[in-house]
Amino acid sequence: FVLQHGDWRMFLEGFELVSAVATVTACLVSMMLLAAVSRQLWQFRWTVTRDRSCSLPIPKGSMGLPVIGETFHWLVEGSSFHSSRREKYGNVFKTHLLGRPLIRVTGSENVRKILMGEHTLVSSQWPRSTRMLLGSTSLINSIGDIHRHKRKVGYSKKTTAACALLKGHDLLL
Repeated sequence: FVLQHGDWRMFLEGFELVSAVATVTACLVSMMLLAAVSRQLWQFRWTVTRDRSCSLPIPKGSMGLPVIGETFHWLVEGSSFHSSRREKYGNVFKTHLLGRPLIRVTGSENVRKILMGEHTLVSSQWPRSTRMLLGSTSLINSIGDIHRHKRKVGYSKKTTAACALLKGHDLLL
């Protein structure tokens, strides 16, 4: 079998096409493997960093893609995002939005449990920028007994001021 000059050109063009297809396929497979490994490491991160002292189960839900979580789904779906997750996972579910993990709680009974157990079952935290703007000693950044004391002082001043205004007296605070 002898190849002539024109046959070599066809052979090389065919070889270049196969090489290009193989390269594209290898790139796609590599990207899929990288995405799969990245997703598994993302799930492993949330499993390993869990507070072992807490015996309560983590709610069902998805942490989404690494780093960005489910932010794109949330932006695209809008207000239906939370209702679709609630239908899928129930009234309490986990998700990852805007770079922060969170647990979404709906339903009056669930919300009541959380509000009644504030600072024992859960703790709330404002975004870092808000905490910095309001200051570390503000009412909103206080927790526990300190928060309760500041709230009582604030309400008593407002109540005293309101009573004085109703009676027509001047009040200096």
